[in-house]
Amino acid sequence: MLAYLQAIERDYANRKIYPGLGSIIQHIKSMSAYREQQKNIRERMQEINGIDWQNIQFAYQQPEDPEEINEINRIVDDSLQKLSGYFKRGRKLFDDVSAGLKWRIIGIMPPYQEEGYIILHRRPSHFNSYHYRIDKVLLNDENYFGIHLELKDETKSKFITYGELKLNLIQRNPELPVPMTIAVETDALPLEETLLPVVKAQALLKLKRRV
Repeated sequence: MLAYLQAIERDYANRKIYPGLGSIIQHIKSMSAYREQQKNIRERMQEINGIDWQNIQFAYQQPEDPEEINEINRIVDDSLQKLSGYFKRGRKLFDDVSAGLKWRIIGIMPPYQEEGYIILHRRPSHFNSYHYRIDKVLLNDENYFGIHLELKDETKSKFITYGELKLNLIQRNPELPVPMTIAVETDALPLEETLLPVVKAQALLKLKRRV
């Protein structure tokens, strides 16, 4: 656990959110499920210890856990406390990066917005152009959304405009003649570990209000 948290600490120091935050969430879920399971087992193993005449019900006694189980539970509880702190830090970093993104729509806003382009501008001169597609799944009568990004172009220039990048995309991909195109401006943060997960999450929130 110590080595794992030290690796997360290094990632956070370099403003890398994933995969650390995702793994922390999974560990918290697993450990919380274990503790809930332990609780249910203890409740099922209760023994009748007498009668509570005041409330007219049986009084129960919890059996003592073996010391090995107590030690495991102490480790799990301590780990959960530490992981919760790292989760809060990772979530704050996620929120800080989200707040620093500048969004703008390039050109007209077409009626069809389930797919289009996202131009990610990492200041001062890096541009990554992605084709996005919103996927919608019906599960238990509820709509669930996901977003898929496919890299279409990488450009490094201080003089190119969003309009020129959009025109290049249209010329190279005529199947989308009037695409929804969004520019996202940000600082030069880690791409795979930070920017793409944050941009995907925020783009989905913004676009699913329209689709």
